[in-house]
Parts: sequence; structure tokens; C-alpha cells
Amino acid sequence: MTSVWPAAITVQMSFTTCCHDGCSVVFGMPKDLEARFRKSHVGFYCPYGHVQYFLAQSKEEELKQKIADLEQRAQNLIKREEWAKQETKLARYDSKVARSHAKRAVTISRQLRQRIKAGTCPCCETKFDNLEAHMKAEHPRYR
Repeated sequence: MTSVWPAAITVQMSFTTCCHDGCSVVFGMPKDLEARFRKSHVGFYCPYGHVQYFLAQSKEEELKQKIADLEQRAQNLIKREEWAKQETKLARYDSKVARSHAKRAVTISRQLRQRIKAGTCPCCETKFDNLEAHMKAEHPRYR
């Protein structure tokens, strides 16, 4: 009985050097196995038994990290935009309130001046012919 073997077997190999101090042996492994080690970052051993790791991120991991970073930046920008809109809204409200208060103060000041011109005391609201003398006598601290 004769068995038939394939004429050629092709195995793609990858070679790496042991990173252990003083070892530096060069050894090979199938490329698909190396790809799995690089992806999973699990430990493997050199022929002399030293533990090895592929710690660098793969291109896929780098891209996933970049995508996650960009998504986080986008979320931060959205939050900043929402905060800015809220601050703008509050500033507009504060401005509106301040204008209203200023307008009211001007109105009160105008009304007070008119009453004083008419001879009405701003403190006791009584009408006097000589308001200036009344103010000096009765309300000396009023300004």
C-alpha cells in the first residue's frame, strides 16, 4: 500500500527574536499564529522557555482607539455646545432683567424729580411752599 503525500507543503513563517536579557535567539512561528498572538497579546515562549508578549497595538486596535477618542471628543463638543447655549440663554435673560430694572430706575428718578419740582417732600409726601427749608429742618441726612 502506498500513500500519496502532497508534492509540496507551503507554510508561511514569521521570525522574531527573544527579548529576554542574554537570550536573543531568533525563532520562527507560522504567520497565522503570530497574528493571533499580536491580536490577543497573550504570552508565548521562545525555544529556551522565556515568556514573550506582543504589547504593541495592532492597526485594528489603534483605529478602534482613535474612533473611541474621536467619539469622546464629539461628545465633549456637544456638551460644550449645549452649555454655551444655556449660558447664552441665561445671559440674555439677565440682560433683559437688567434693562428692565434700569428702565424702572429711570422712571422712578423722573417721577421723584417731578414731585420735588412740584414742592412735594420725597420722604413724608407732603406739599410745601419752601421744600428746601423743610428738607434742611426735617430730613437733614436725605441726599
